[in-house]
Amino acid sequence: MSSVRLVIPESCCEGKFLVSHGVQRVDTLNGVVCSATTFMPRRWERGSPRHIVLADIPHISSEYRAGTDIAVFRLPQHLIQACEEIGYSRMRTIQDLDVQRAANTRGHKHLVAQFRSYLIGELGMSNNDLLDLEITFGEPGLASVSSDETDGSYVGLHIDDWDQLPVPNRDQSRVLFCANLGSEPRYFMYMDLTINAMATRLSGSRGGNYAHLHPDAILTGYLEDFPDEPVFAFKMEPHDVYIAPIQNVVHEGSTMQTSSPDVQIMFLGYPI
Repeated sequence: MSSVRLVIPESCCEGKFLVSHGVQRVDTLNGVVCSATTFMPRRWERGSPRHIVLADIPHISSEYRAGTDIAVFRLPQHLIQACEEIGYSRMRTIQDLDVQRAANTRGHKHLVAQFRSYLIGELGMSNNDLLDLEITFGEPGLASVSSDETDGSYVGLHIDDWDQLPVPNRDQSRVLFCANLGSEPRYFMYMDLTINAMATRLSGSRGGNYAHLHPDAILTGYLEDFPDEPVFAFKMEPHDVYIAPIQNVVHEGSTMQTSSPDVQIMFLGYPI
């Protein structure tokens, strides 16, 4: 089976990790009724990922498998400075952030352009099909941040489907670059098996071939059959970055234990 590894500098490891006692199905999330079958981690405790690779510069490490692994690192100083200059981390409400963005549209667009140049010029991501998902502002204190655009319900642990590739080829999908531009840490949660590995294990437990199913069906079946499988979470400090294969790995974000708005910039692009 294909394990998902966290590739991270040793300097970013101390006190950063949580491990769940399996998963549980939930009917409400963040006070909103779930409109579909929804799973979340069950009870967190301090711990470490099962599969971790220490690398000073994760995204160029020879160990890093871009379509399978998750890379975590710090923004370069010139981008940290650019983020500080625009001032989003100093805003204390989403309304303040909206006002700040409206008052400095040119600066906002310039910051996004600087990030795009960094992804192409320094990270080597392809300009073709590099999708700008913009700078987003989100509520603090949420167990799960991703929501269904059709009804506003929160989706919990999930897998994205932007490129709609077959499950065995999900490691060829575009990956997500996400940087924390807020003033407080946020969490990225993930399970350490690819969706194809989950399908293989599910086929073994139930019989048949599950790799041809939609990832949502595989995920639901897998979490129903293996509810004790752990979820891992790492704390993203302000100006931390992750690059994650969100179309190949079950994941979710969280702003638990925060009181200031969540600010992040995201791009979807082909692996480095």
